Amino acid sequence: MAQDKAFQTPRDVAELKMLVVSRAREFPESLKRVLELSFTKPEAIAFSNASSLAATCHIAPSSVSRTVKALGFGSFRDFRQIYRNHIVTLSRRSSFAFRDGLVQNVSDVQPPID
Repeated sequence: MAQDKAFQTPRDVAELKMLVVSRAREFPESLKRVLELSFTKPEAIAFSNASSLAATCHIAPSSVSRTVKALGFGSFRDFRQIYRNHIVTLSRRSSFAFRDGLVQNVSDVQPPID
């Protein structure tokens, strides 16, 4: 898949999801694997490197690099950073909910649907 720079690089996970939904073309299997993991287990992206992500998705490390570039990112590090920011945001929301007494049990905290 050639990189298409007719779109802005996503700044967060919500923008990435909108980009994926808006793209009319069919994604290659390797890109689908990375996206599926990134949306179902964002921590797997936030706390991994390109090699471990490739192993988890059963693809070549070069496929990870091509995937993040096809999504508009300059590097895996840039892609990973939006997931790290996402995890921090979720953690802060949970902390505020506990602090303010909005949540009594950890099981009551649900991540928002972006």
